Amino acid sequence: EVGSCASHMAALVRENRIPTLAGLSQARIKLAKGEMVTIDATGRCIYQGEHPKLVQARRPEFDIFQDTAIFDLLRRLLKLISPLHLMNPDDPDFRPEKCMTLHDITRFAHQRGIEEVFEHAHRIGKRKEHGGLLQTTLPIPVHLLNLDEPEKPGRKRVYTDTTLPSEPMQIFWNGMLEEKWPFAHPDPMRLEVARDMEAGIPVQQQFTESSFAVVRKEYMLASLRLGYHFTSVEAELGDDPDRNFIRVQYKGGGAADKRRRRRIFLLEALLDRMGFEHIVKSDFIDCRASFLPREQAEANLRRVGRLVILTKQLDMALSNERITRWYIEDFARKLELEYNRVLPL
Repeated sequence: EVGSCASHMAALVRENRIPTLAGLSQARIKLAKGEMVTIDATGRCIYQGEHPKLVQARRPEFDIFQDTAIFDLLRRLLKLISPLHLMNPDDPDFRPEKCMTLHDITRFAHQRGIEEVFEHAHRIGKRKEHGGLLQTTLPIPVHLLNLDEPEKPGRKRVYTDTTLPSEPMQIFWNGMLEEKWPFAHPDPMRLEVARDMEAGIPVQQQFTESSFAVVRKEYMLASLRLGYHFTSVEAELGDDPDRNFIRVQYKGGGAADKRRRRRIFLLEALLDRMGFEHIVKSDFIDCRASFLPREQAEANLRRVGRLVILTKQLDMALSNERITRWYIEDFARKLELEYNRVLPL
């Protein structure tokens, strides 16, 4: 459904001679799970069932290079280049000494390089002497650093709700503005303060951290402190679907552990309906959607903005699974996602 013939996935399947088609919208809807099909990449068609004659017709009678010495050498070299063993960055074995192939080395270097870039962005974003301020109608102090604009000593740039210098950030922020700020909500201040004092965490530190965003014209990385949880949204938006992605991370809350976990379950259910892949650990969720057509990326960014406001301090209200399921279907309806028309009661 996503990607193109120039993507990384296409390069891998081409190397392994696997017939592949990309960019087939609604393929998962039209093709039943477990259904046997025959893919004719040359003819750009998918046929129901098995078609041995078609497969045979597409198979070359012989490969003139297959039995040559150079081909044998390349085949042996490929075993030291192509296989990938380092899959999950969170795996304890994801470290330099476990690199066994060139693919492992490039995977490890790329992952650690990207992590360093974003860690550096976080450090820069928190330095208030750089960048400007976002004057917004939402009660969220946001420090904003525009990487496309040169720094001017002694002058702080001021941005507003409608003059953000980043297209993805503007769409995401519009979603937050559309949902508006929930003024009537439970106040877990006393619970949070008591818990932090017991844990030895300075109360002032917990309630004074500001939000920040690092942006470019087609890129955003926003880290928002909303009450008692952190939300991080990273996105790239342009005309090339292969480059478009949205990543959302959500952590914490002011309620008891079970209620925070229910909010994560709610986010998991809704983001799954938007097409995100996710990893959940306790009261933390990390999800990502990649290879998005521009229109879909814009729609999901706006939904994520709305969802950030919809779920603010919602953990306080999620007293049981039944209420959680009700909120899931109600929010899905509001966000124009697939939902159960008979809400759980």
